Amino acid sequence: MPKSPLHLTLARQWEMLKKLPAGGPGLTASQVTAWLQSQGYRVSKRTVERDLVELSTSFGIGSATTSISRWPSRTWRGWQA
Repeated sequence: MPKSPLHLTLARQWEMLKKLPAGGPGLTASQVTAWLQSQGYRVSKRTVERDLVELSTSFGIGSATTSISRWPSRTWRGWQA
C-alpha cells in the first residue's frame, strides 16, 4: 500500500492530537478511527495505531494498556502495566 503524502499524514496526526482528551478514560483506536473517518480521512484502525505509537514518542501520550487499546491523555507519561 502506498504511503500517504506527508501533508495528509501531518494533518491527520494533528487532528488526532487535538481529539485526544487531556484526562479521563481516553479513547480507543477504534473510536479515533471512526472520528477521523467522519471528518473525511480515509484511514484504517492499524494506521491510527501506528500514528498513535509514533506520536507517543514526541508528545508524551501513551496507551492505558500494553495492547495499545486506549489512549487516555496528551499529558500522560510512560506505559502502564
